[in-house]
Amino acid sequence: MPAEAMTIDYLIGDPQLVGKGLGPRMIRSALRSIWQDHPRASCVLVPVVAANRASWRALEKAGLLRIASGDLKPDNPVDDPAHHLYRIDRP
Repeated sequence: MPAEAMTIDYLIGDPQLVGKGLGPRMIRSALRSIWQDHPRASCVLVPVVAANRASWRALEKAGLLRIASGDLKPDNPVDDPAHHLYRIDRP
């Protein structure tokens, strides 16, 4: 982990709001807050379940890049261990 790395977590609870561009907007807003509120933050790293295409596509649309893929212990025990890791560096 890079020094001063940050992470985010997000959820769109209402299924009717999925696919309307809300995810990338939420992520970009969170990133702006991180850069403003945490001046020493060097980057943001986000692990996402590989099967959750909507989530990792939202990260990509918000400007994060996939830097790795592999197995991680999932936060939710029903999720598969296969994850992608996304990163964005401080602008």
